[in-house]
Amino acid sequence: MPPHDTANARHALSLLPVFSVVLLLLFFSAVPSSAAPSVSSLSPTSGAVGSQVTIAGTGFGSTQGSSTVKFGNTAASAIASWNSTQIVVTVPSVSTGAQNVVVRVSNANSNATTFTVVAAPSITSLSPTGGASGSTVIIAGSNFGATKGASTVSFNGTLATPTSWSATSISVPVPATATTGSVVVRAGGVNSNGVAFTVAPRLTSLSTTSGAAGAAVVVTGANFGATQGTSTIKFNGTTAQASSWSTSSVTAAVPATAATGPVVIRVGSYDSNGIAFTVVPVPMVSAVTPTSAAVSASVVLTGSNFGSTQSTGWITLGGVTAAVTAWSATSVTATVPLGAVTGNAVIHASGTASNGVSFTVVPPPMISDVSPTGGAVGAPVVLTGTGFRAQRGSGVVRFNGVAASVASWTDTRISVAVPQGAASGSVFVDQSGVTSNGKPFAIVQAPQITSVTPGASTIGGAVTLTGTNFGATQGSSSIRFGDRSATALAWSSTAITAVVPAGGAGDVTVRVGGVMSNRVPFTPLTTIKSLSQSVVAARSGYTGQATVTFDRPRRSVAAPRALEVQFTWTHADGEVFAIDRFLLSDLGALTTSSIHSSVSGTAAPPWRVVVRAREMLADVPPATALESCNNEAPYPGQPACGGVLSRPPVGTVLAETTSEATVTGP
Repeated sequence: MPPHDTANARHALSLLPVFSVVLLLLFFSAVPSSAAPSVSSLSPTSGAVGSQVTIAGTGFGSTQGSSTVKFGNTAASAIASWNSTQIVVTVPSVSTGAQNVVVRVSNANSNATTFTVVAAPSITSLSPTGGASGSTVIIAGSNFGATKGASTVSFNGTLATPTSWSATSISVPVPATATTGSVVVRAGGVNSNGVAFTVAPRLTSLSTTSGAAGAAVVVTGANFGATQGTSTIKFNGTTAQASSWSTSSVTAAVPATAATGPVVIRVGSYDSNGIAFTVVPVPMVSAVTPTSAAVSASVVLTGSNFGSTQSTGWITLGGVTAAVTAWSATSVTATVPLGAVTGNAVIHASGTASNGVSFTVVPPPMISDVSPTGGAVGAPVVLTGTGFRAQRGSGVVRFNGVAASVASWTDTRISVAVPQGAASGSVFVDQSGVTSNGKPFAIVQAPQITSVTPGASTIGGAVTLTGTNFGATQGSSSIRFGDRSATALAWSSTAITAVVPAGGAGDVTVRVGGVMSNRVPFTPLTTIKSLSQSVVAARSGYTGQATVTFDRPRRSVAAPRALEVQFTWTHADGEVFAIDRFLLSDLGALTTSSIHSSVSGTAAPPWRVVVRAREMLADVPPATALESCNNEAPYPGQPACGGVLSRPPVGTVLAETTSEATVTGP
């Protein structure tokens, strides 16, 4: 290497330390250094040991880490919160007076800010040590602060509003909602010691402001004490018996001798405020109407002191609460409830129960059958069932709402007539204020006879009745001639053909659905019932005997009637040889229902006898002589039969019947 190069190399090496230092200085000057913490304010700026202080500033770091806060030379150990701009810390135990507050972060201290440590408040006495809400209490002690500022007074946690404040004395009324416990003054950010204070009991309400002796009253309020102990509750000075007791509620019964006045609770030596209570008379039941009824029936309790309105009152029948439909001071109407049993009727009013009046619960009426199930107005109907009551009393039978006339009434059977104005629907029995179940009943129109043809007929004759509402078929319907039932040959809703019954006399009637029609006059006529005959040999020939028997109608009143009976005797060839005619007066005067004919003839039998009976409207003497003729063997004075056959009737013929028989020889 040339000499000059060697020299240059040595010079360069000699300059290396200088360059290194310069480079290091330039590097460190380019790296920014951490800023020291800075305190801008304290809140509050004074307080007692244990109070909290909020430190505001910058550079505190996002977390505390190894950072510290010192009050003078004492580090605060109770850090409530820490972030880069705010720290909440509790004042540590340091001496009173000014203390510098310093925040140290990363070995760098903040500026120092003064915080004045004051002594903690202390209560030495209360005067008085108990009282009612609103009463004034003097709190004596120290370190309360010259002025109230943000300081507070509390009664068992309830803030009070002081009326005066100094460092050693506070005057404050007991808060309205205060309860027994400790009185505490908070000053300098810390609480004083607590001193016991008894708050007098306070009444806020009564469950009812009026009631009778024995009524339960719930008193609500505060400071009554967890148990009664020696505490009392009085109604206008009369001690009451408490059934339950807690710090905020007392239940007691109105004393028997209590009078209207305030309700007051006394706890220890303190009386509560009073709330007015009106004592009212005890309810008294004098009667229950009716004294027995079925479920759902309406009953009325009369008496006194029930209260003008129901309010919280109620009624029990046999111990079961009944629904009230009307309420006044002297009368209560209620419905017998389901489940009620025989027992007492009692009114609960003014918070107490009345005397009890006996009340009987009876089973409700129940219809099991209605017979018939349909009929016209006036038709008899029989209802069978249970619970109708042995005596009708106020019981009513209704056909679709229309009351019926009652013929008879027992506990299980009622007889009524279908009432005028009734319509098809249900039949009900109302008894003891309760309505039975309903049974269907159809109202039908009464049958009406417009004509009977013919209007007179012999027994066994067919008669046609025309009219309306007879029914499409006979069923259980019937026809009567007087008091005798007749057999129907044909039946429709407008026409009936019937056979005149034996012994039937009087008007014709039709009964449909238990309802009788109008009456139509009908005349029953005499009818030949039987004919007997015989022939015997006589000295001059033969003698014939014939006897006819009649069905005679019954007539209660004699009428101008005549019965003409004619026996016509003929030979086998039809030739008439003898006639016997009898003309009798009113059939009601007949002493016998049989008439006898005896004739003589010369020709040998067989003979034939024909009997004709004609009933007529005629007034004949009661002893009209008989008439006879004979062409073959007349007795003295007996005429021939030439003109007898054509003799006209003596009156209007109502009916004519004939009978004939062959008379054989002996």
